[in-house]
Amino acid sequence: MVVFVLIEKDFLFLARGQYGQSLNSCHLVTHQPCPHGIYHLGHYVNSGARYAREQILVGFGVSTFEKQANSREGVFSIREQNIELLFVTLNKNEKQFSPTTMYHDYAINEQLFHWQSQNSARPDYGRGLDYITHKAKGKRLFLFVREQAKDEFGKTIGFVNFGEVDYVSHTGRQPMNITWQLRNTMPKFMWKHAAKLAMA
Repeated sequence: MVVFVLIEKDFLFLARGQYGQSLNSCHLVTHQPCPHGIYHLGHYVNSGARYAREQILVGFGVSTFEKQANSREGVFSIREQNIELLFVTLNKNEKQFSPTTMYHDYAINEQLFHWQSQNSARPDYGRGLDYITHKAKGKRLFLFVREQAKDEFGKTIGFVNFGEVDYVSHTGRQPMNITWQLRNTMPKFMWKHAAKLAMA
């Protein structure tokens, strides 16, 4: 298995196996602008590309060579940057997800995504209210989606970067059903897969 390692100041980038094809030269060598990519802290996270969770945290400056962030939940807050990362697994396996985390997430169309919040979220308080008012508060939300947690060989699957999203509407509470507007159209291969879950 080929492992690419790039260390630039505190920037550590790992590309293992399946991820290597998704990381082009603008990520691994020059850090030149990529179309529709997220430019953050001097690094690019390309929209439509697939990344390991660890790579995403590095790209947002949360993990460094000296210190790696621990993230296993579906939501990761970066308070000092007023940013929240949303990690979604579309096909949830009961062996890998507890009954309280079997959220119903799917694509409505190529630019709208239905996302179910944590069970504690409510629209009038705390994190749920923050989702509704995020633009007014200057909070930025980024959505990363994968088809399932493991592939047929038991290897962890990376997340496809859907880019920055904005609140559109919601229904319910604890959990909240939120519709996000994508600023860039989601990749066609992900749209076809994610749309199938709308009828589940």
